[in-house]
Amino acid sequence: MNNSRPGTVLACFIVIISLGVSSLLCASESKPWQLSEDERYSLQAMKSFLNKTDELRDFIWPGYVLSESTLVMQSNDHDFVINLAPPSGAPNDIDYHSLLKVDRSFKQEEMCLMVRSEKFYDMPAGCIYPIMSGGKLIMFCAYLPTRNRANDCYKTLGLDLVLDYDLYMVSWLHEAFHVFQMQNWQPFLSIAVNQKAYVDGLKDERIYPLMKEEGRSLFQAMTARSEAATILHLRKFFQVRAARRDYLSEDTVRMEKVFELVEGTAQYVERKAAIFLMIDPPAGDGLPDYHRFTNGINIYREKLQKVVDLDYAGHATNANWCYNWGMAQAIILDKLFPEWKHEMNKQVFFLEDKLRKICNILPDLKKSID
Repeated sequence: MNNSRPGTVLACFIVIISLGVSSLLCASESKPWQLSEDERYSLQAMKSFLNKTDELRDFIWPGYVLSESTLVMQSNDHDFVINLAPPSGAPNDIDYHSLLKVDRSFKQEEMCLMVRSEKFYDMPAGCIYPIMSGGKLIMFCAYLPTRNRANDCYKTLGLDLVLDYDLYMVSWLHEAFHVFQMQNWQPFLSIAVNQKAYVDGLKDERIYPLMKEEGRSLFQAMTARSEAATILHLRKFFQVRAARRDYLSEDTVRMEKVFELVEGTAQYVERKAAIFLMIDPPAGDGLPDYHRFTNGINIYREKLQKVVDLDYAGHATNANWCYNWGMAQAIILDKLFPEWKHEMNKQVFFLEDKLRKICNILPDLKKSID
């Protein structure tokens, strides 16, 4: 994000740099390139996936499609640009190949567009990365490691997460959705958010039993069969949430709402894609550890079950529960207000605020638990 990839929290890992004139020079010496097995399979997976993503347009989120994002894959020694798509309104007088420091000696165009002669940033987990020129932001790119490099990172961190190529493909949707958010949800997301500051605000041990009860009510609302039952469990969820937040600062509460929005919707997009691709998966011929999304729905059912089962006290060093809390709220919005994503594209809102409005629960809800 452990229920998601670490390090994808938007504001934690964006590193703003300015590419000076000297950094725009392309490597001129020709050198042989030989792809490692990890690189070859990761590139193959993404080529197969990109061929399917236009079919996902408007199904997972209106107006969002992976092929309209710049995608950069990080390996041990260099980066692969596997899709170059400057956003609408980006300057058209810029040499984007030079801006990305492309090594033109790389001749594997059938696998990817180009290779960079150096890495943006040595971070073995997903993030979005800003591309600057002349002190101005030009665009963001989604930045993810190769599949094995990502799994090595999770193992080193002691996380219970292993990506097969199914999950690896939709991980790109997750990261590129953060690019979509940054391009379309500003200035709403220009909020100072820091994962460490958020979890530091959750040190009061009295909140953990409430988080458990909160998660249980949210899960019951998500799985309820009737609208009336859904709203009944949501009311309980907001009652417990209000009681827990008595122990939190206003800044911590606001950061929690941002994390649930940003990461919850990104994980929601993953889930929607995985369900869609169960019917018509990418080809992936010859890919090892690729299951053609036959287990897609179960993977995300397990993630959502963690809303109830997670030992929150034992996970107090990260904010990864916000991924699943936010995803669960998005699924509930699908049930109660199917047009919510179109409305979000017009004017961004916190997920819980929309649910409160639907349930006719005022923000100053009485801090009591029935």
